[in-house]
Amino acid sequence: MRWFSLSWERYLLSDPFSLSEMARFFRNDEYCTSSHDVPIFKLAKEALRACDFPLEESQAVVRQFFDPKRFEHLQDSSRPIAYLVAPSTSGTNILPRIVAEELSAYYPGEIVQGWATPESRTRNALKSSIRKLREPAQFNVIPEVVDRLPANARLVLVDDEVTTGGSARALRHGLSLHNRSVDDVLSLGQSELRKVNARDIDRVVEKLQDPSLRPAVVGVLGGQLKHAANYIERVLNDNTRLEISAYFVAEYARLRELGLAYDEPARGAAIGPRGPETAQRQDRAGAAIPAGLPGESGSVRGGDYRAEGRSIQAFAVVEELTKLREQWSAAGHIERPGIVRKGLGIVDELGGPGRTGIPLRSAARDFMEGKGSVDLLTRRAAEHVAAHSTGQILGKGRRTGIDR
Repeated sequence: MRWFSLSWERYLLSDPFSLSEMARFFRNDEYCTSSHDVPIFKLAKEALRACDFPLEESQAVVRQFFDPKRFEHLQDSSRPIAYLVAPSTSGTNILPRIVAEELSAYYPGEIVQGWATPESRTRNALKSSIRKLREPAQFNVIPEVVDRLPANARLVLVDDEVTTGGSARALRHGLSLHNRSVDDVLSLGQSELRKVNARDIDRVVEKLQDPSLRPAVVGVLGGQLKHAANYIERVLNDNTRLEISAYFVAEYARLRELGLAYDEPARGAAIGPRGPETAQRQDRAGAAIPAGLPGESGSVRGGDYRAEGRSIQAFAVVEELTKLREQWSAAGHIERPGIVRKGLGIVDELGGPGRTGIPLRSAARDFMEGKGSVDLLTRRAAEHVAAHSTGQILGKGRRTGIDR
């Protein structure tokens, strides 16, 4: 098999968040992916599709992008695991099944195929953005297969690629009609790291030019990945405004009937689904996470402005290192050391004490090289910036380096 290399840029928000908003910005508690090298993976996938997904070559591609350490949270499961293989629209894509086989080899569980069938045989990738709204992914769940699964099974939806999350959401809706809910959505590649947040909702409502549609927009887009909002914004114009407005009204009514619509309470309160999918999710460690749109959580505004300044500075560091992580993933071996040096230079410019700066450098290096988590990096950045005295909270380039 060929190994693919490709460079690309990633869109990231530059708006400042508080620390609590920052954590929610990055948290995607039920989604977990092995690789973010999605453009490279897509090239490999299209090469396989052209040959009708030959088995050995397909297995080689999965192993190229599969990292079992990304799914270590499964080993702590106290419930039997059932890997639900996402159905193929074309009927030829065997990558989800191979991913499930790899997962089961490391974290034993039952592999379940044929539990759902697509209503349409047209691939989403071949649909235009507006056609995806008109013809959303829909699946029929096979009751005989789902009903035989243990009542306490941990249901893990396995797909090869997650873009907008529309197919995953449709499959989860189908399962909810049978009183079953998905605990995890695992994939080989995922285009988007974060979910729709309040700022995304604001932009869509503004373009719809009808503030009364906000509950419907929240109800439909709440909990979805950022790409779902991107698709809407891409096709929303004077010619499509009425059709998209009608789509939100109808889809919101459908989701409310199923108990799966998101509700938006007063500004500053958590936003979450009304139905059984979860009013409150459990994170990997078992702590309660309020479900809802990022950016709607409590803020430090109105409190300690110095603490807010530290939050913004910590977020800026994480944001810049996230961009470099994406560049590192796409770069060749010759370019990668320079990208890491650039990231460590950003950390050094903060200055501050070595007792927090050195752990931050270590976390930054691991993160850029794809070995560390954004949660650890965020924590180290917050700890380091908080260790500064008031006089040390300076702008970029105002310090010469970390104090040893």
